[in-house]
Amino acid sequence: MLGIPYFYFLGAISGFVSLVPYLGVFLALLPPLAGGIEMLNKTGVVVVLVTVILLHILTMNVLYPRS
Repeated sequence: MLGIPYFYFLGAISGFVSLVPYLGVFLALLPPLAGGIEMLNKTGVVVVLVTVILLHILTMNVLYPRS
């Protein structure tokens, strides 16, 4: 929707690095923002930030079991 090229690769990389403890959400923001650096306007950056943060919160609190 935002026109980021290779979004499927960037999404996989972003999902993988989000598993890093304490730094996951910050590292997960880098691939999509770097991939869309010339295409995203301020609204697109906000959409990427909100989407990645919400998916990270959902994943870490609902999908992964606590130990």
